[in-house]
Amino acid sequence: AESIVPCLRKGNLVVLESTSPPRTTVDVVAPILESSGLRAGQDFHLAYTPERVLPGQILRELIENARVIGGIDRSSAEAGCDLYNLFVRGDIILTDATTAEMVKLMENTSRDVNIAIANEFSRLADRFGVDIWEAIELANRHPRVNILRPGPGVGGHCISVDPWFFVGAAPDISQLIKTARIVNDAQPQFVVDLFKRAFHLPDEMDDHVLEGKRVGLLGLSYKSDVDDLRESPAVEVAHLLQKEGAIVTAYEPLRTTAQLSGLQTVLTLEEALKGADIIGIMVAHTPFKELTPERVTALTSARKVVDTVNIWNRETWEPAGFQVIRLGDGKNRTGHAS
Repeated sequence: AESIVPCLRKGNLVVLESTSPPRTTVDVVAPILESSGLRAGQDFHLAYTPERVLPGQILRELIENARVIGGIDRSSAEAGCDLYNLFVRGDIILTDATTAEMVKLMENTSRDVNIAIANEFSRLADRFGVDIWEAIELANRHPRVNILRPGPGVGGHCISVDPWFFVGAAPDISQLIKTARIVNDAQPQFVVDLFKRAFHLPDEMDDHVLEGKRVGLLGLSYKSDVDDLRESPAVEVAHLLQKEGAIVTAYEPLRTTAQLSGLQTVLTLEEALKGADIIGIMVAHTPFKELTPERVTALTSARKVVDTVNIWNRETWEPAGFQVIRLGDGKNRTGHAS
C-alpha cells in the first residue's frame, strides 16, 4: 500500500486481492492510502476481493469463478464490479470489505476443519479395526453427509495458513479452528507411525525400527496433479522419517528440478525405488495411480507399501506379493515384519 501512495490520484480505484484478516482493508490499508491526503470513499475507491484460484488452473479460474467484491462503501464496490466485469464470466456479488475478507477465510477454514474430522476419523478407524475408506463411502450415502477423504495432512499456501488469521485475531472464540489445525498438523506423525508398523515384529515395539531403512517416497506436492510444495505434509513426512533414521529418496513427477533443501530428491521413479525397503505413496498423482504391480516389481525388490491416499487397491497389489498398509485401514491392520 505504501508504494501506491505517491501515485494515488482522485478517482482511482484500489483493489486488495489477497487473503487478510477481517478489517485489514478498513483499518490498515485505508489509513496508509489516506496518508496521501486523499480520503477513501470520497476521493478514491477502495475495495477488497478474495483470491480464488487453484494452482495449475489460475487463468481459467480468474475468468470463470464467481467473485465477491467488498468495498469500503457502495460506490467502491460498484467500481470494483465494473473492473472485474471486464474479464470475469462468473457471478459478481457485492458486499462490504470486511465481509469479503471474512468470506475468504471462512472458505479455507471450513475445508481445513472438514479435513481435520476426516483425518481424525482415520485414526479412530485404525484404533477400532475399521476400514475408513469403506466407512466414509457408506456414511456419505446419507443425503446430508459429505465426509472428505483423509490423507497425510493439509498443505498449500491457503488452507493450512488462513485459519491462523482467525485464531490470531480472536483466540478466545476460535477453539474449534485451532483444534482442527492441531489435528491436521499432527497427521504426518501418524503416517510415520504407519511406516514403523511395517517393520515391527508381532508383539514387539522398537522405537529405532526405521533406522537405516530405505524409503522410496512417491509425491511431495501438497495435493494431486500440481507441483506446488508449499506447506506440503508429504515434505513434513519425509523430514520426520529422516529424524527416525530412515534414508529417504523422494520423487515428485511434476517438478523438473530435484533440489530440495534437506531432502534427497530424484527425477525418476527408477531412482526413487532403487534399493528401497519400503514404498510410501504420499500424493495421488495420476502417474502413481496408473502404476501396476508388474511395473513396480521390475524396479524394486521392496514389497512393503504405505499408501496414505488409497490409490493402490489391495485386491490388485497383495496377490502380487505386496503388503499394502493403508491410512485408516484398521480392518486390515497389518505391518508385522515377515
